[in-house]
Order: sequence, then structure tokens, then C-alpha cells
Amino acid sequence: MSRGDLSVSVVIPTKGREQVLMDTLSSLQNQIYKPDEIIVVDQNPQPSLNILNFLKSIPTARHVHNQKQGLVENYNRCLKEAKGEIIIFVDDDVLVEPELVLSHLGIYSDLTVGAVAGRVRSLKDEKNSGKSSPAAKFNRWTGQVAFEFNSPNFGIIQFAQGANMSFRRKYLLEAGGFDSKFDGNGYFFETEAGLRLERLGFRTVFCPQADLIHLVEKSGGARIHDKAIHTYHFTKNGIRLARRYSPKLALPLVIINKTSYALAKALYNRNLKIFSLACKGLWEGFSGPSEFQNTL
Repeated sequence: MSRGDLSVSVVIPTKGREQVLMDTLSSLQNQIYKPDEIIVVDQNPQPSLNILNFLKSIPTARHVHNQKQGLVENYNRCLKEAKGEIIIFVDDDVLVEPELVLSHLGIYSDLTVGAVAGRVRSLKDEKNSGKSSPAAKFNRWTGQVAFEFNSPNFGIIQFAQGANMSFRRKYLLEAGGFDSKFDGNGYFFETEAGLRLERLGFRTVFCPQADLIHLVEKSGGARIHDKAIHTYHFTKNGIRLARRYSPKLALPLVIINKTSYALAKALYNRNLKIFSLACKGLWEGFSGPSEFQNTL
């Protein structure tokens, strides 16, 4: 692939991280195919001087300070800032393998491809291990989302994972970007974007050679450690997804599944707040508007 074929931006939304972000940026310097630009979109109240100085050592890197808060808001700002025909999103706590950019780009020779999902491993995973087949599927009748992004095998799936995903910028902009109403830690915003592209006739492809290690840094980012608040966003966003992509006849079953999940989690943790906030999330997700909204 020659550099003139497709221009590529690697974008990194970040918040509350410093050293691990610099480790991510360092790993990006070893790419077989160098991206045209690397953009860090930073939601910290004040940008880190260490990060700013580190970025000066990378000629293609650019820093954007985004004062408007929200995980999906930051992804939309990344989309708005990027100039490449292909946009690769990676988390701010990953170690990127040298073939990642080249592997993402290679899939876009097919014009029906709107998105590519890369492989996501943890430090404890061996490179040649993992599930036999990738999985990323939304069940329209139950509202359940199944995913497995650590697979050595190529496949056609429905959506990508935010830690390692790319889009043909033109198609994602035509689709409207990401839905900003998936709040909190943004549960299911990637799922919704993939399903929206699918409705428009574009495919999402899983490419195992587009590989990285997810460090799962415990602090910073969009981590929510309170289980009750976590469950609130999980149920609220899950209902929002189902209202848009499930048949109306299926919604009672979706609600039953979400309620059962929340009750079981509350009983297991002996924490009724989990169930009460889940019920609040279910109500807000079901009673509020379900139309697509973004901040582009």
C-alpha cells in the first residue's frame, strides 16, 4: 500500500492519565505504516505539561484540549478534528503492535467496509490464544450485546470496540457521528454506531492483525467504580439501544432481562442501591427521547 492510497489519523481520547498515555504514544512510534497524524483529545481540566512536552517530540502529533465533558463528546471531537480518510481510535492505556495501522488500512480496499474492529488483548493473553471466532452482535429480541474481540480469526461483525476501532471518516460523518445521549461511561455507543452503519449498508470487519494490548488502567478514563452508578448507565443506555433497534414487541422482554440482571447483581452484592438505580435507568431510558443526537 502506498502512502497516497489513504490518509490516516490515529486519535486518542484521554482523561486523567499521564504515564500510561505516554506509553501508548511511544508504542505508536513503531508502526510499519506511519499515520499522517496523531491527535490527543484531552478532557483534563488543565493539560499535563509532561504530555505537552512529550507530544513536541512527535512531528505528526497534535494536542486538542476539549473542555466539554463526556466520553462520547470526546469521541465526536476526535472525529471533528481528524483529517484522515481513515480514522483509527485507540484507548489511552494500550500498547500497539507495529502492524496495527497497516492492518486497519488494508481492509478499506473494499468500499463496502465502513468500520474495522481490531483485536484487543490483555497482558495475560498470549498472542496465539483466544476464542476461535470474533463476536460482536446485538440480539434484537433480548437486548443483549455479545462481544469477543480477542480472536485470531477474521470475521464480519456488527460493531467494534472503542479501544481499537477505525472508520471510513466519510461514512461515519454521513451517519452523523456518535450518539451523545449514551452517557456515563458510554456503554453501547460503539454498538449503536456499528448498527447505524449497518442500516446504511456498510459492513464492520474484524481484523486480528490490527492488534493491541489493553492495559485496563484502573484510574482515569471513563472508569466508574461505583457498581450502582455503573448499573444505572448500563441499563439506561441498554434500553436506549433497544428502543432504536429492537421490534416494539420485544421491548417487554428486554425490560425483563435488564430488571432480572439488576436484581441478581443487587442480591449478589447485597446492595439494594444497585437495583434502585437500575430501575431509575430503565425508566429514564424508556421514557426519554430515543432519537439520535450528537454534538458534531
